[in-house]
Amino acid sequence: MPTTKQLVNWILPNAIGWTRDGVKGVLPLLNEAQNLLCQNESAQNVYYDAATGNLPALTTAAGTFEYSLPSNIWRCSQIVLKADIRYDYDRLYRRHYALDFRDYQPPEQVFYNGVPYIRYPYVRTVDRKSSAAPVKVRFFEDDPGTHTDWYRWIGYVMPTQIETESIQPTIAEKFHLSHLMRATLLLIKAFEFGDWENAMSVIRNELAPEIAAEDYRGEQGMSGFVDRREI
Repeated sequence: MPTTKQLVNWILPNAIGWTRDGVKGVLPLLNEAQNLLCQNESAQNVYYDAATGNLPALTTAAGTFEYSLPSNIWRCSQIVLKADIRYDYDRLYRRHYALDFRDYQPPEQVFYNGVPYIRYPYVRTVDRKSSAAPVKVRFFEDDPGTHTDWYRWIGYVMPTQIETESIQPTIAEKFHLSHLMRATLLLIKAFEFGDWENAMSVIRNELAPEIAAEDYRGEQGMSGFVDRREI
């Protein structure tokens, strides 16, 4: 298994004028390459509460409409309610159809780790921009009220940040040379020659999808399975 230090050693001879760390450091670009490769909404990247094994709860307070998620989450795809919560789902969803209920369909159940949830539609989410600007969840129309275990969020975790050479990449070992090193060298080339369009195209359209496909494999506990039966 190549260590982070070894990956940097292999990259440096192909990056003339670059150093291990610093302003023109290989290590920061190795980390950025991993971030670009790992930002996918795959089942293996869903964040779960370590204490319960379930989707994490979003604690809300009456009159507060905006909330921040942990800094290691890069996207929140949905806010959901546990299907066993007593809630007027018909009232919640019929607003979509104004006064014409002919097209109304009852909400679907989505399973995560075998637990059924219902999507809560009256929120907007904003992706993480930086450590100082984490993921935002913004409620609208309805006051979320004061709850500690009502709303749950479906978020996707960032890879472990490679801040020193003692930290190993999150990406599977089999992708270290073919994907992580290649992506890092593409970023270095873009810095040197301005070839950003090609670098980002290869990373996002060729390399990242292959890693994402791998992250969907294995048993995921019916994550995302939709049950179309009425509640």
